[in-house]
Amino acid sequence: MKILFISKYASGVESGNPSRQYLYANQLAKMGHEVRLIYSRSNGKNNYNLKFNGYYKFIEDENIEKVILNGPLIKVGFNLKRIWSWLLFEVNNFRYYSKVKKWNPDVILVSSLSILTFVYGVFLKRKLKIPLIIEVRDLYPLTLIEVGALSKRNPFIWFLKQIEIFGYKNADLIVSTLENTESYFRDTAKSEINFFWLPMGFSEETYSSVPSPQVVKIIYSINNLKAQNKFVVAYAGTIGRANALDELMNLTEDKEVLKNNIHFVFIGEGPLKMKYQEEFRNDSCTFFPAVEKTFVPEILKHCDILVNTWLDIPIYRFGISPNKWIEYMYAGRPILLALNAYSKIFNEANCGWQIPAQDYEELKRAILRIKQEEAEKLNKLGMNGKSYLMKNLTYEVLTNGFNNRIEEIVKTNCKTDE
Repeated sequence: MKILFISKYASGVESGNPSRQYLYANQLAKMGHEVRLIYSRSNGKNNYNLKFNGYYKFIEDENIEKVILNGPLIKVGFNLKRIWSWLLFEVNNFRYYSKVKKWNPDVILVSSLSILTFVYGVFLKRKLKIPLIIEVRDLYPLTLIEVGALSKRNPFIWFLKQIEIFGYKNADLIVSTLENTESYFRDTAKSEINFFWLPMGFSEETYSSVPSPQVVKIIYSINNLKAQNKFVVAYAGTIGRANALDELMNLTEDKEVLKNNIHFVFIGEGPLKMKYQEEFRNDSCTFFPAVEKTFVPEILKHCDILVNTWLDIPIYRFGISPNKWIEYMYAGRPILLALNAYSKIFNEANCGWQIPAQDYEELKRAILRIKQEEAEKLNKLGMNGKSYLMKNLTYEVLTNGFNNRIEEIVKTNCKTDE
């Protein structure tokens, strides 16, 4: 079977941070399918500054074919340059259509963001008369409304909503990392939909136990804190508004917390990092730069607990599926989750504690309580998460189920054509 996978923000191994889309595409290829992955140079992975002439570059990977469409380098954040990169990606997709037609795929898989690609996906479905799968990781434009505080009446929001509806109505299968979204897709499309939950996957090949010189320095610093009998609470990831770190940062100046010899470690970059560094200049917290994804668990396994905080906003009622959990669980350390929503993965894994989001007193009580736990219990919870990850969330396991659904809709489409 020929599978065409289109995702603006995908990235291959060349970026040092292969994306979920690439890893699923690679696994499908290992199962015997021919897979072509189309993504953008404007994917935010600016550590790999690929330059080329023309509107696309074709690269043969070990297992799949990759097509990189040209576009401007972009940074984290929602801005006009990012929107322009969306539009340019769609223009270049249509320019590449003749080559897609010649390749003659059996199924199209379009992954958000950007949801503008839904239009191209439906175009391919109708022109080539093949089924369309839409994968949704973030609910746009709902995220812009509930997180970005944009009005439903905003013309741009209205435009995105029409595209969202158009995509869902025409999809033969809607795949999402968010476990509680089936009713949302049905209500948005105002019709029955075919839904499949496909959480974030794990590939051991992505990670390395041989640290870089930068990582060695970070590990040395953390172990030095441990040698001083510090209880190390760590956060790794983007440092921005959506990451709800205010409460955690305020704990770094809480006298009751500090007298318990607790130290906070933050690994990553983001729009609020400089602000936090200037505001919280104390000896109880340390900021480290972002490191390549491949080394994150190797650092985190030296910490005592890992914290994942979320905003107190209603959109998370549809579920979450962060990359962070994969890295946290693989590190084999217990997780303190501050979230006002249910997660099947977190609860089944039994790998830590869950508290309400953005509740300073609850966060403080939880950390002080965990500090008193026996090391044996912390280790057990951490290994619970790692065991669950290895058993249930590998790309091999998840792709088997996904492949069955893909083959099912392709067969159904063939019967319909007959």
